[in-house]
Amino acid sequence: MSDDTAQPRYIGWRYWRAGKMDLDGEIRAVLVSPLRGRVNRWLDAGDRTATCLRAHAIPAPECSCGFRVTRSLPDLVHFMRLRHQNGKDSPTIVIGRVEGFGRAQQGLSPSAGWNVRDCATTIRVEHMRIIGPLFFSPAIAVWQNDFHRYFPVQRTSSGIGTYQQWLTRISRLPDAKRRQPWPSAPTEATP
Repeated sequence: MSDDTAQPRYIGWRYWRAGKMDLDGEIRAVLVSPLRGRVNRWLDAGDRTATCLRAHAIPAPECSCGFRVTRSLPDLVHFMRLRHQNGKDSPTIVIGRVEGFGRAQQGLSPSAGWNVRDCATTIRVEHMRIIGPLFFSPAIAVWQNDFHRYFPVQRTSSGIGTYQQWLTRISRLPDAKRRQPWPSAPTEATP
């Protein structure tokens, strides 16, 4: 993957489920995509390239492929609450600041049932890296040291409380509401 500094950069936020898995006899902390966990496992904070089962450039306007990035923590929390409207808490969540680059596509399609706010504050990108900080939900705050070995970025526990209380605290952190300036979000994937 090229790290061409002329490429637009999209600094924002995303979330993962945290887990541990056996990799060659070593139990490792991993971050797993909440939507495509079998395919997208993050073993470290390095650069990742999105994949798709369809044969096309990533991300594509007619597909939901690519890594999603939101502009601010409140936007991410709003998106997470929409995704989990069934009332179930997701206690093993990690939220982190990321940098997306490469091809980009406006994140969500209104035709797929997302409202205009979600479409305007989310983008899908071809490549991504974790730049930190990482925020660990209360249920897994004790895992922070396990993650630091493979994800050497700032990490923060948000104390005790329920998952919903944690989400509310995250969205109120200093600078959380400041939306990152992004290059113009393309309406079609660009090379």
